[in-house]
Amino acid sequence: MPAAPSEGYRAIRHDAPDPAADSGPVVIVTGTYGRRVLEPVLGRLERLAGRTMRIMDIENSFFGGNTAVAGLMAGEDIIRRFEADTEPAGAYVLPDVALSGDTFLDDVPLVDVARAASAPVVVAPATAAGLIGAAR
Repeated sequence: MPAAPSEGYRAIRHDAPDPAADSGPVVIVTGTYGRRVLEPVLGRLERLAGRTMRIMDIENSFFGGNTAVAGLMAGEDIIRRFEADTEPAGAYVLPDVALSGDTFLDDVPLVDVARAASAPVVVAPATAAGLIGAAR
């Protein structure tokens, strides 16, 4: 796996059209641990962003199901989850910590993941401010 770039690690790596408020909720893509942290504060994030949101956790098959952090999500696992998603989505927000440049740890490029999504894919800093900014 290539190392994370020393400069611009938190830089936006994928430009996507701004999600229209009427096109569906902003989908926060995270690991299963991230879901546990985000669920209790989801209502507050929605109020701050002025948008409906939902959480999509990604089961990590790449590491045999025993890794649950967002920073170790694999592109193929995300693609599988996107292809199975039947709920409405205005945009999918991926945490920047899951990528090195534009590539996931399993060497799947971000563009392949974006092609599997039913809505624009945005990469945002893995912070509350990053989520709110990506949702606006």
